[in-house]
Amino acid sequence: MTLIYDTVVLIALVAGTIPFFFLSIKKKQRTSLVERQMPDVMELLARSLRAGHTLPSAMELAGKETPDPLGTELRTAYEEQRLGLSLSEALRHVVDRVASRDFRYFVTAVLIQTETGGNLAEIMEKIGYLIRDRLRVKAKIRGLTAEGRLSALILGILPFAMFVILYFLHKKYVMTLFVDPWGKKLLVVGLIAMTLGILSMRKIINNIRV
Repeated sequence: MTLIYDTVVLIALVAGTIPFFFLSIKKKQRTSLVERQMPDVMELLARSLRAGHTLPSAMELAGKETPDPLGTELRTAYEEQRLGLSLSEALRHVVDRVASRDFRYFVTAVLIQTETGGNLAEIMEKIGYLIRDRLRVKAKIRGLTAEGRLSALILGILPFAMFVILYFLHKKYVMTLFVDPWGKKLLVVGLIAMTLGILSMRKIINNIRV
């Protein structure tokens, strides 16, 4: 009975982390897509401003021309300011929803221009060039560090894969970890050590970015 209880608890702990892991992946994918869309949106905003549009109307046009997710966010910001919010507050709401440094640069430029004045179209073009160059360098870095990231993935998966293999090849040997008191302690220590190792490798990988 104790073995069944321990197994259920372990499975519950592992299963409980899956939704957070899935949401983290989806968030990163959405942020990455937003950053890829930013250079074209900045150029579109700059052209609209040079053609005489106000920033809100330029954002409305960019929202219609840009696919999801950035297009949807721009349209939402436009609708919020049309319904009474200030443009700066509407843009801050987008920053809260979109975890993108590039979009934060855009919002900061708009806020500074609102306070001090200046050529916003030129600022948009420069932001677009900056983001495009950063994405190019980022892609180059990802290519150079692909081997390290693959090694980290293998090292993270290998202990769990070996556990499953040993479970099918020598079940009695593996079950000792769940039955023997020292086995349980070693299992807990091993899981903590592997979790810390995976988090450390993830932090190192995340720090190698532009």
